[in-house]
Amino acid sequence: RTVGTISSYGAGDWKFDIITNLTAPYAGLVNIQGMCVGDINGSYIPNFAKSIAYLPTITDNTLQIQKGVSFNYDVKSEAISNLGAMTLMMNYNESLFEIENITSNLTDVKYQVNNGEVAIAWADMSGKTIENDAVLVSLQLKAKQTISSETNVFNVLNTTEFADVSASTLDNVNLKLSNVVMSSDGFSVGAYPNPFANSTDITYTLPENSTVKITLTNMLGQTIAVIANDVKAAGSYKVNVNKSDLNMTDGIYFYTIDVKGTSTSYVRTNKLVLEK
Repeated sequence: RTVGTISSYGAGDWKFDIITNLTAPYAGLVNIQGMCVGDINGSYIPNFAKSIAYLPTITDNTLQIQKGVSFNYDVKSEAISNLGAMTLMMNYNESLFEIENITSNLTDVKYQVNNGEVAIAWADMSGKTIENDAVLVSLQLKAKQTISSETNVFNVLNTTEFADVSASTLDNVNLKLSNVVMSSDGFSVGAYPNPFANSTDITYTLPENSTVKITLTNMLGQTIAVIANDVKAAGSYKVNVNKSDLNMTDGIYFYTIDVKGTSTSYVRTNKLVLEK
């Protein structure tokens, strides 16, 4: 119900301890113990406003994108101890951007995108420790129009809430969001999903005919594989990286794209994160 895919819980909103008929011995108030089903922090309170915690956002880095080319957008956070639940509500300009997919390394994330708003919900009563700069969710986006200046993509709504495993609201969560800008030279590169569990796709765009070499290395700078080494015409391309094919173990890797075009060159190194 948090993300709007259902309107009520199967057991009803409230569950009462007394399930048989109650006869009051006298006229007056009778106290009945009850609890709110599936909503243990009491955010569903009929006819009352929910208490809102303000969550500040931090501008992370700036992503270079191309019109009409899919790119990966990560929502990160500072370190969180014992995270038990997340309700992430954001809006965006749907005339500028299109959300193609949403993934997360958090288990069983629910989400819905509707009318320029994205609602994402997750909970785990066993809790999870979030490391600094960890990716909470990854969104695959596409720019519909030309963006003339550096632009933020999402605004975090005040219905966003983080809680620990005891359902107490966390007020000190800082979310990290990136701005985007369109590359003036026509080159772009990215990977989705990232982090990934089994495989990911490196996508890149060339404004002109070019020789393209993509090299995958580990944290020590040792080459794992050369995953592309071709002459390509102007356009957009995708190269798959599969951990089984390359015998990759969990950890941090880097991919470097080295492009030599007919009029200019382009070199960029980005990080890949392989997780369980």
